[in-house]
Amino acid sequence: MADDGQQQEEGEQKKFAADRAKLGRAGCKKCKQKIETGELRVAKIAPNPFGSGGGCMKMWHHVKCIFEVFSRQRATTARIESGDDVEGWDALSPEDQEEIMSHVSNLTGTEKKGKTTTPKAKQTKQKTPTKPAVTSAVAKSPTVATNISNAAIPSDKMHKDNSFREFRRLCADIANASSYLTKTSIVRDFFNKGTEGDGFRGDVLLWCRLLLPGAVKRVYNLQSKQIIKLLSRV
Repeated sequence: MADDGQQQEEGEQKKFAADRAKLGRAGCKKCKQKIETGELRVAKIAPNPFGSGGGCMKMWHHVKCIFEVFSRQRATTARIESGDDVEGWDALSPEDQEEIMSHVSNLTGTEKKGKTTTPKAKQTKQKTPTKPAVTSAVAKSPTVATNISNAAIPSDKMHKDNSFREFRRLCADIANASSYLTKTSIVRDFFNKGTEGDGFRGDVLLWCRLLLPGAVKRVYNLQSKQIIKLLSRV
C-alpha cells in the first residue's frame, strides 16, 4: 500500500515517464502501432477517467511520435524540457537519455528559429517602397492612371490582380462601405498593395475603365405620360 501511494504521488509530480517496453503489448497513441519489446518509449501521465480511486494512466508513445505531438501543441502546453520532467529518468541508460534530449534540443531549436524569422518578415514588408497614393481622383484623371500603370512594378496580365473575381470582390467591398472616405480607402489600398500585399501588378487603366461606369449616377423622374411618349417613338 505504501508503494502504491508513493507511485501515485510520483505520478502526480511528473507528467511524463520513459522506459524500455517490456512485453510489446502497448500501442502508440499517435501512430496506433505496437511498441516492440525492448524499444524506448515515452508516456504522458494523465488522470485515469475509468478509475474510481483517482489514479493516473500512462499513454505510451514512440519517442519520435510524442515529440511530433509536442511540435503541434501550444507553447503553454506541458512538454518534456529536461530529465527532471520524466519519471524513471535515472533508470534509463545514458544512450536513451541522450536520444530523448536530442529530440528536446531539436524541438527547442525549431521554435526559436520560427520566432526569429517572424520579425524579419515584418522588416521586409516595411522596406517595400510605398506606391503613389490613389484617391478618388484616379477615376476622374486619366493622367494619374497612366502614371500609376507605368510604376516600377510591371503589369502582369495573368496575375491575380487582373482577375474578374478580384473585380467582383472590390465592387462588393465598395458597395458595402457606407462613407465615401471608406470607399476611397478601399480603392487606395488595393491599388497600393494588390491582392498579395506586396504591390499592385494589375492594369490600372483597365481597372479605371471598369470602375468608371459604376460611378455614374442617373436619376430618372419619368411620369407615366412621359414613358408612353418615349415608347411611342420606338
